[in-house]
Amino acid sequence: MAPEQTMQEFIQHELTAYIEGTLKQRMESEKDGSLGNVSMTAIQLEALSEVKRQLNGLSTVMNEQKMKPKIISYYRASHEQGAKWSMNFESRGGGPGKKGERAEQKILGAGFTAPGISRHGWGTDFDIESTDNAKFKRGKQGKQYDWLNDNAKHLGFCQPYKGGRMQRVESAGRKAGIGEERWHWSYYPVSQALLDLVTEFPNDVQERLNQLWQTFSDKKGVDMFQHVSTIWQDLHLNVAGNPFLQ
Repeated sequence: MAPEQTMQEFIQHELTAYIEGTLKQRMESEKDGSLGNVSMTAIQLEALSEVKRQLNGLSTVMNEQKMKPKIISYYRASHEQGAKWSMNFESRGGGPGKKGERAEQKILGAGFTAPGISRHGWGTDFDIESTDNAKFKRGKQGKQYDWLNDNAKHLGFCQPYKGGRMQRVESAGRKAGIGEERWHWSYYPVSQALLDLVTEFPNDVQERLNQLWQTFSDKKGVDMFQHVSTIWQDLHLNVAGNPFLQ
């Protein structure tokens, strides 16, 4: 996305083109009906369409408040996420056995998630302005964050990673989770439905994830997901609760 694009411009052009093009082509080419192919792709398509409609509403309201946050990241397909994970794995000294596990922990500690378990792959989540929490404590970004923190829930949006007891970056003696991300917002009705789906069918999801991760590992010649495969459900489930009850 060009730096000068606003949220609304991004939605109207890039996202619309993506929904009407790439995803439909994928749906037409994947006919085996498994959870990881046509069924999940159909869900992604509907998620992207619904979130697009709701983001338009959020954008309109924020524009009325003289705020025009820029989207810096939205939907990321698994191949894009996997390429970034592979690059991070190598740059952090990843290799067989313990070397690989340590590299995975470093990647997760830096706030990056493996392909297949990133909420950005659902089409429900987006990042605005910057990936630096400090910038959302003052100035333009601080004003945007304060407004979103107070009002986003009334429009169906939430901040999934708020930090604190349930969202702790993994370390010894702690449950796996993701630290605070003030830039990361999600359309709750759809993202929670997808999270419920993952919770209800963990074995099916695990099978599909193993297939996906094996594809990336084979390209690299080393298992890049041995640690993630044991904690992926914690990474998924350690998110903030229902914003409508807060």
